[in-house]
Amino acid sequence: MNDERGKGDRSEILLDQLDMYILDLCKTNSNLGIMEIKERLGLAHNSLKPHLDRLHKFGLIKPVPVIKSRKLIIKTTPKGRKIYASFLEEDY
Repeated sequence: MNDERGKGDRSEILLDQLDMYILDLCKTNSNLGIMEIKERLGLAHNSLKPHLDRLHKFGLIKPVPVIKSRKLIIKTTPKGRKIYASFLEEDY
């Protein structure tokens, strides 16, 4: 899967519908861990991981360790919230 658009396109990041749904989940549910995201999406870990990796690579989400736990919660970054908001404003 190609993550970056062509040279003539000004957009830096190419996201699919699942990426946007993950951003929405993380934005509206600030304490979701990977297990909860997997369950809500009905995906196996191997199907979810590339999406989380891509969103993290582009700085749209960040894993945050929970103190005294092995759990990581996934939070949207300011950049992720901005991209999500701009997606909602687009007129199709």
